[in-house]
Amino acid sequence: MSYLKTSGIVIKEVNTGEADRIITIFSKNKGKMSALAKGARRPKSHLVAGTQLLCYSEFVLFKGKDMYSVNSCDVIESFYDIRNDLTRLTYAAHMIDIVNDVILENQLQAGCCSFF
Repeated sequence: MSYLKTSGIVIKEVNTGEADRIITIFSKNKGKMSALAKGARRPKSHLVAGTQLLCYSEFVLFKGKDMYSVNSCDVIESFYDIRNDLTRLTYAAHMIDIVNDVILENQLQAGCCSFF
């Protein structure tokens, strides 16, 4: 079994199934990667807070056949105040779009994560 512990910011979330969520994480040591968070939309799930958009968390991921699976996550910084200011939220959304467009899945380049 292959486990990976990494910290990263959630730059995309897609709801799937009844209570699952596929998130895209941008991490310092692994670049951009997708992970399935089972039950992350259930109110009592321990993954609810850490898998929200713009949340910087410490993730424990399991390497599956096609993608990673989120086993646990601990919130480092939620950046909740960004959501209360429309201007800051717009800037954050543009930065997320740039990261999603420029960096490919599992691509890691020297110096690409200088803001961490």
